Amino acid sequence: MKQKFKFAAILMLAVFGFQLWAGGNRENSGTEVFAKVTDHRGRKVLIQKKPSRLVTPFYILSNTALAIGCRDIIVSGDGGKGGVRPFIKEFAPELAEKPVYGSAKTLNLEALASGNPDLILVPFKAADQLPQIEVLGVPALVVEPETMENFFSYVKMLGKATGKNSEADKLLKFYNEILNDVAGFIKGEAPVSVYMNSRSDALNALSPKMFQAELIKAAGGKLVTEDIRDTYWTKVSLEQVHKYAPQVVVMAAGAKKSSGADF
Repeated sequence: MKQKFKFAAILMLAVFGFQLWAGGNRENSGTEVFAKVTDHRGRKVLIQKKPSRLVTPFYILSNTALAIGCRDIIVSGDGGKGGVRPFIKEFAPELAEKPVYGSAKTLNLEALASGNPDLILVPFKAADQLPQIEVLGVPALVVEPETMENFFSYVKMLGKATGKNSEADKLLKFYNEILNDVAGFIKGEAPVSVYMNSRSDALNALSPKMFQAELIKAAGGKLVTEDIRDTYWTKVSLEQVHKYAPQVVVMAAGAKKSSGADF
């Protein structure tokens, strides 16, 4: 029991430490370039001027933008299926009133066209919309932050694209300090088995492909669903969860319970 409580405390530190800190190959003819940025698709994107209207349609993208000081230029709202997220309510409630430009899987092209953005962050699942987005003539960066390495590179990418290099470096330094502290806490400890679900369904299980899985591992956990491959979330039965017999269940904030799901 003591081991489980210790793991839970360390995981909370790893997951929320970052949040607590927060308080197309398109060439333009212009000669002045504010930034040249390579996105997660390997696209070299020219940003002609310092952005003043940033679209961050996915909460991971917007949370990171807030954390490096982009609060005043974010013009997109937080409107996931479950409503405004607690982090936004706490740290940037004004985003709840801004128009929603899309989600993790798709962007609202009509809203983008009318919103007059000058930099668009495109979730990787919506990257097939790039041809239509590029027609708008607005720099767009594809972001796939589902690994620790990609998350770190996204922070640096966004810092360069928005002129917040110093703030991005400070965030990464802070994040690395947390990871190093946690590594020290768990040194020599046996891994704790963990089941984690999505916000949409308590029986929608986390796979090793997700960023959260890396956080669990960093906190000394071993994901019980590590056998799940080639997908991000997958539906499991309550019986399967019981077979996994996790020592710790991490419930996503606001997670909905499936019928009969009782952990």
